[in-house]
Amino acid sequence: MNVINEILAFTIENASGQAVLFSEFTGNPLCDYQGPTVRHTWQVDGMSYERLNSRNGYLRMTPDASGFLLCEQEERSDNLVLLNAYGQERMRLTLPWQLTRSPTLEDAKYPSHFLGLTTPWDNTRTGEKGNFAVLAWMQCAGDYAFELDWRTGRFLWGY
Repeated sequence: MNVINEILAFTIENASGQAVLFSEFTGNPLCDYQGPTVRHTWQVDGMSYERLNSRNGYLRMTPDASGFLLCEQEERSDNLVLLNAYGQERMRLTLPWQLTRSPTLEDAKYPSHFLGLTTPWDNTRTGEKGNFAVLAWMQCAGDYAFELDWRTGRFLWGY
C-alpha cells in the first residue's frame, strides 16, 4: 500500500522576507505579495522543508498535495520536473517531440520548452475532465497545452 505524504503550509517568500501561504496568494486580489519568489517552504509529516529559487523557477503543488511540479527557467526542452513531497526529483519530463515538426528527438531540442501551468481543458473527444495542464512553447507551432497525469508523468491529451 502506497502512503501519500501530504504537503502542508506551502509558502512563498520574496527577497524582502515577505512570506505568504500560496493558497492565500492565488486568486486573492487583496494579497499584496510582491515577487519574485526566492524561497519556498512547506511541511510534510511535521518536518519543515525549503527550496531556494535562485533561478526563478516555477514551483506549484500537485492537486492531491503529494508533490510539486517545477518548471525550471533553463534553456532546455526537458525543463519540467515532477518532485516528491520532500522536494526531491522524481521524474524529468520532455516535450512530446513529435509535435515540434522535427524529424527526430535530437532535432527537437531547445528552444521548444515548458512555460508552466495553464488552465486545464476537457477532452472534447472522450469527455474526460481536465485537471492539471502544462503549457509549452513549441518551435514552429507556438503555445501548446497538455493535460498531465502528475502521478505517472504521462501527457494525456494536447490542445
